[in-house]
Amino acid sequence: IAPSRRRAALVALGALGGAGVGVVAHHLARWTLQGIFGQEIASVGGGWEGLVLGAAAGLGYAAGTAGPDGNSVRGRARLRAAALTGAACGLAGLLASWAGANLVGASLNTLARSFQGSQVQLAPVARLLGEAELGPVTRNALGLYEGTFFGFGLALGFTRRPR
Repeated sequence: IAPSRRRAALVALGALGGAGVGVVAHHLARWTLQGIFGQEIASVGGGWEGLVLGAAAGLGYAAGTAGPDGNSVRGRARLRAAALTGAACGLAGLLASWAGANLVGASLNTLARSFQGSQVQLAPVARLLGEAELGPVTRNALGLYEGTFFGFGLALGFTRRPR
């Protein structure tokens, strides 16, 4: 891809890939839960969340690897690329959660509530943030956390070069 179109291509293809993975994961999770446990869970994350995080990952990666060759980053440049991608995905996760999207933490909470007697809960995290249960502050904090670590790890993986 021509360098002038690299950023747009990374954002668009990141969004497309994220949306595709999100849709597939959403439907596989719903079908599995329905088939095995007879539970219908509609409010778990999916395509929209994947689209947002994928676009942010593409944008952060494009900004972090904007060198002459684009992908040969080593040492400090690799950490810079990971930090920029993590920051972009963290912001996207925060904004998506703020807009009502269900990322992993919120989806896990929804899933746990649908099974009577489940020991899985995010109330301890919510209490650390001043809420009794998973509320908007906790959801947004989890979105920021999830997005940041997803983007950081993704960029570290993409920029790893075997010796």
